[in-house]
Amino acid sequence: MKKVSKYLLLSGAVLSLAIGIDKSQDAFTIIASAETSNSQNQTVNSIDDKLKDENEISTKNEDNPSEIKNSSTNAIQNSDKEPKDNKDVLSDDDIRKDALTSTYNVEENIKPSLAMDAWTRVPEQGKYVFKNKCIIKDSPTKNGKIITYFDKGMSVNYDSKVSIDGQTWISYVSFGGNRYYVQIDEQKPEPKPDNEWKLVPENGTYKFTFSCPIKSEPKKSSSTVATYEKGMTVNYDNKVTYDGADWISYIASSGARRYVQISQNNEQAADAKYKVGDIVQLGSGARYESNGNNISERQGWIGTIKEVRVDKKSHSNYSYKIVFSSGSATLQNNYVLEQDIQKPTKSPKYQVGDNVQLGNGARYESDGNNISARRGWIGTVKEVNVDNMSHSNYSYKVEYKNGNLNTCILEQDLQLPKPDSNSSDAKYKVGDTVQLGSGARYESNGNNISERQGWIGTIKEVRVDKKSHSNYSYKIVFSSGSATLQNNYVLEQDIQKPTKSPKYQVGDNVQLGNGARYESDGNNISARRGWVGTVKEVNVDNMSHSNYSYKVEYKDGNLNTCILEQDLQLPKEGSKPNDTWKLVPESGTYTFTTRTGVKNEPKKSSPDLAFYDKGMTVVYDNIVTNDGVKWISYIAGSGARRYVQITTDSSGNNNQNKGMTIVNGILIVNKKNSIPSTYAPGENSEAIANLRKLISAMRASGMDVSNSYSGYRSYATQAQLYQSYVNRDGKAAADTYSARPGFSEHQTGLAFDLLRSDGSLIVSARESNWIAQNAHKYGFIVRFPEGKDSITGYQYEPWHVRYVGNKATSIYNSGKTLEEYLGVPGGGYR
Repeated sequence: MKKVSKYLLLSGAVLSLAIGIDKSQDAFTIIASAETSNSQNQTVNSIDDKLKDENEISTKNEDNPSEIKNSSTNAIQNSDKEPKDNKDVLSDDDIRKDALTSTYNVEENIKPSLAMDAWTRVPEQGKYVFKNKCIIKDSPTKNGKIITYFDKGMSVNYDSKVSIDGQTWISYVSFGGNRYYVQIDEQKPEPKPDNEWKLVPENGTYKFTFSCPIKSEPKKSSSTVATYEKGMTVNYDNKVTYDGADWISYIASSGARRYVQISQNNEQAADAKYKVGDIVQLGSGARYESNGNNISERQGWIGTIKEVRVDKKSHSNYSYKIVFSSGSATLQNNYVLEQDIQKPTKSPKYQVGDNVQLGNGARYESDGNNISARRGWIGTVKEVNVDNMSHSNYSYKVEYKNGNLNTCILEQDLQLPKPDSNSSDAKYKVGDTVQLGSGARYESNGNNISERQGWIGTIKEVRVDKKSHSNYSYKIVFSSGSATLQNNYVLEQDIQKPTKSPKYQVGDNVQLGNGARYESDGNNISARRGWVGTVKEVNVDNMSHSNYSYKVEYKDGNLNTCILEQDLQLPKEGSKPNDTWKLVPESGTYTFTTRTGVKNEPKKSSPDLAFYDKGMTVVYDNIVTNDGVKWISYIAGSGARRYVQITTDSSGNNNQNKGMTIVNGILIVNKKNSIPSTYAPGENSEAIANLRKLISAMRASGMDVSNSYSGYRSYATQAQLYQSYVNRDGKAAADTYSARPGFSEHQTGLAFDLLRSDGSLIVSARESNWIAQNAHKYGFIVRFPEGKDSITGYQYEPWHVRYVGNKATSIYNSGKTLEEYLGVPGGGYR
């Protein structure tokens, strides 16, 4: 063997990484060592640093307590080599460093020859990992000199063992050429098992299906070191049956043996008072879980048991994992002792179907939604849920008659409707039209309403509200231009029957005054001063000095929808109508196949104001025959009536819309009537505007509907979509729910699929019913109604709506499909 410097440390030695961990963390770990044979210099430095703190190691001689033996002596007894001459004498530190080295390499299997000693060394090789701090001596005797120590976790390669005086030692030769000995049978890495139980060798990996405490002995009374939670695993090397239960056992990284109970045997969980799934309540005396966690703030909470475990603490044999709902959060406690839970003492105060009223102190739902504006509202309970918050154990989903709802109102904020909530004692009723008096200043909640004195509105709610000289307050909704405003707590003393009636009635001829500037919706009408028209509608409209506005149509077909009363007068003598043509009511959607001009009058000589390009569409409401041709007419966004020529002569001959079927102004697309592949109008702007109004109304009614939708599809897009369905389900099945390219209403830009907030199609009964009953108010029909497959050619699609303009209500009231209403063929493909 090559000569090695006496200062080289730990060549061929292996160290275990000694990591400081607390008791509970150690219980989870299995013994493992990290070899440092590839980083000897780093290891040498760490050991050298440690030895700097051990300048001198001494111990009492066990045979002579008064004698102190110091490891600094140079005499090495029972060495394999003769003592060195003075020039090779080692220092104290060198002796200790050398004692921590070994010339034996396990991997190379080199076996040094054994020198003769007063004892017999038996050749046996290996690597020994120290589980405790162990003394290194120069001989395998009690009187042997102490050289230094191997700390817990360190290791050494040895080449022989010695048995003497009933003790076992491992032995090795250091790089300094000295033989050293370490006693190994006195190490106590763990307390030896009591004779009460027997370890049975068996190994494996155990996965925990419930929480299990880790103990230092296989006894239920033994203190818990830590806990394995459900889903964790451990590698074990023994099993024990003791104390009426089965246990697995393993060695932790500290060297201590640990035990985990995996069955009850003599103490079955059937003895537990509560089972998984039971609904329980924390008692008023509940303070701590078995792990010491404070639960006093959750006294009275109601929850559901998720796990049961044996847990002998205080007056309990079991503890429970309980999950609680609290607003939008799900909370849990894992070790609630049996003594601290009970069957719920409180049942829900209200049941599904009960009518309830929001109390005057209601502020927030359990999810944080502010409901203070709905105090006094009356609704019906739709759901009851456990919900631990504030002074409540339950929350309620409540739906109101106006379609609004709240999903989690705490029980403390509800009450049974007061007998006089809609009492005949109140002076006014829901639906009454009333006017704010000239003395109205504040609502009962302090809101200032003096600027609305004289406004006329409609009562939406009545509530008991004893303030000032009133016993009731009212929710009143007002119209003001395009806005709908409301006051929720107007006291009875501040309202009256309207003192003003509309000045003009439907059918009256009226004239715009010289001071007229704007309609109540902001539309400028100053250019029409002096125009004479006929009143078509009268509406309450609180703005400026007026309580009413009027829809006025002029003889040229133009109209204004909301002229304030202050801007109208009876026609002056000599005022004449300003047209020579007659509008014939007829409505529909027109698609342009050539570039066509938009005019202010149905005259060929009238200048073009704008143009419709090929493929664009417009929804019209009248037809005019003038100047030898036919025109369609509509109201533009400005409120002005516009005209577009659609024929080349008054007979109605027309070269536009070739390849498409238009009946009564409605474009028909079904399995019998297709549209050209080149037809690509995009989404119709008027249809989109009305679709957004429909969606807004749905959301205001508490419906689950997205602002997104599926609208226009080109011929190519529909071809790809249809083919994907054919590939998936076959052609016959695909034809029942998907249109072939050229036969899809989506290509018209007038059809839309409504979606839920999660992006899925609307199919739920609540939303579907709303669409069926209200879509016509916005110009839409449900194109493929239920039970009409043989006529429409498609399955029921509650989400698919088609824009048909002002004919929608007529179609809806008829109860017919579009095919039936227009008298066109339907059913399957030709």
